[in-house]
Amino acid sequence: KFQSEDAGITPYLKELSIEYSVDTIGPNPIQAIACDGENQLNGIDDDDYVIMTFSESTNGYEIPNGIIDSILKLSPAAYLFTWGTIDTSFWQTVSNNVILNIQIDSTARLSPDTTRITINSDTLFITDPWKNAAFGSIPLTGSFDDTIPPTIISAFASDSIDSIEGIDSDDFVKLVFDQVTDTPQINSANINTVLHLSGGHTWGNIDTAFWSSDSMQLTILLDTLGTPTIAVGDTIYPDTATIQDINGNGCYSPIVLGGTFGDYGPVIASAIAYDGLQEFPGIDSDDYVILYFNEKTNGANINENNIDAILSINHGQETWIPTDIVQWNGHITQLHIYFEPTGNDTPSIWPGDTIYPDSTTITDIQGRPCIHPVILEGTFNPGVEEEEKGIEYLPRRLNLSISPNPAGGCATILYDIPLKHLANDETNVTIDLYDLSGRRIKRIHSGTLLPGSYTCILNDKNIKQGIYFIRLVTPQESITRKLILLR
Repeated sequence: KFQSEDAGITPYLKELSIEYSVDTIGPNPIQAIACDGENQLNGIDDDDYVIMTFSESTNGYEIPNGIIDSILKLSPAAYLFTWGTIDTSFWQTVSNNVILNIQIDSTARLSPDTTRITINSDTLFITDPWKNAAFGSIPLTGSFDDTIPPTIISAFASDSIDSIEGIDSDDFVKLVFDQVTDTPQINSANINTVLHLSGGHTWGNIDTAFWSSDSMQLTILLDTLGTPTIAVGDTIYPDTATIQDINGNGCYSPIVLGGTFGDYGPVIASAIAYDGLQEFPGIDSDDYVILYFNEKTNGANINENNIDAILSINHGQETWIPTDIVQWNGHITQLHIYFEPTGNDTPSIWPGDTIYPDSTTITDIQGRPCIHPVILEGTFNPGVEEEEKGIEYLPRRLNLSISPNPAGGCATILYDIPLKHLANDETNVTIDLYDLSGRRIKRIHSGTLLPGSYTCILNDKNIKQGIYFIRLVTPQESITRKLILLR
């Protein structure tokens, strides 16, 4: 609205000039990284993928089979490089980076540090929102080899048969790993070095130690000889030079011993939430939860019709449904629960919830019921929204998550320091960044904190892209998470 200082004069617009510019440049690739999937295989296999980062938003074109080699040309052509038959491709936005994720299989012929990817700008398959075609060429970096070390995801003590409190000759400890190991021989002579215990505790003279048929579980049979002092709550530190995966990546993730050396029926040693290959916010169709029991169970029939009654969440306030498959592993010591959300119908279970067994349905092979609740740990990889929390909502478990992951320029580290004793108790907390060799790259935090939820930012331009591990340590326990850093 135009008006003059003089009320008797009416202003009018004599001339209007507008200056503007038009975007005529399409998105160009910034980097292309070869990534190894969950299978522990070197070279290209059916779960490997390539991540390409672009300079700006695109039209999100899903590249189909058959023409990918003409859209994303590979060179040198003399080596007959090809994308092969890709499984799928999808776009993501991570820390303002626009990423194309290409799921490949064993038919692909790609060689990191040798292959170059050139976008065919003659076509309008990949464009920006203003129809400018993508252009440019980028070398393929990264690796399709297994470089991820094995992690101990659960350690629990178990009383086997009798009802004797404390350690006796039929008690055992079981360690569960997240991938196949090289199954080194462990005995009384080396166990205190291979699996060092905190607090100066020892394993004593163990009876024997053996690996499961899938090479992912280590069972250690204890003995009262040698006066073992191992106790529930001890931290177990593996020796990276001894326990490795099948490709020589050493295990260095510490774990706190849970369970019990008393005879109380089966105990849920831990409950872990897992995010599948589709890294979408919230619970999606490939996310799942695994309950780890300290001994064999009766393998009770659990399905969508009865799961909320048998494994009540927060006394019925949350739900597992809709659930897809609920099944026990071959040893009847792990219960795998898979989700199947449909539309707006999504399970409301979430890390931090308490799971209460009904004390009737799940029993051990002698019929003793599982009565102890467990808090769900892990993540569905959605990122965590903070909220104000009073003292009564202080965390009860140590937790650590990273958002986004993969991360671009910076990553937000979210962590919970649990309520161990009184609400005003402070505890020493350190957070460190390690590379794949176990070398500490950066100390992110060091100091004392009250129980509660915290965040900190990792934003260091001197850290190169790659795969790292962030480890949070308190005097009572520690936790480690993987971080993929993209630049």
